[in-house]
Amino acid sequence: MIVKAMKFTQGHWFKCPEGHVYAIGECGGAMERSTCPHCQAPIGGMSHQLDEGNTLASEMDGARYAAYSEEAFRIEDLDLDFAFFDI
Repeated sequence: MIVKAMKFTQGHWFKCPEGHVYAIGECGGAMERSTCPHCQAPIGGMSHQLDEGNTLASEMDGARYAAYSEEAFRIEDLDLDFAFFDI
């Protein structure tokens, strides 16, 4: 229910090294560090890279990869319907 209320696309949910779930807003990429409110483990990261021990919480929304990741931006995986025209 909370996943639906947050209205994130897939791949915004992560787990701290101890398994507590947290979300990253905006683009879904880690841009700051904090501490888990449950266990004080480091959460987040910098420059769109998760800190060591933080992992995708795919059980939250079924995501196979983080919203901001190389996998998310692979053009061949996108379902695009483009028509190219010669001018």
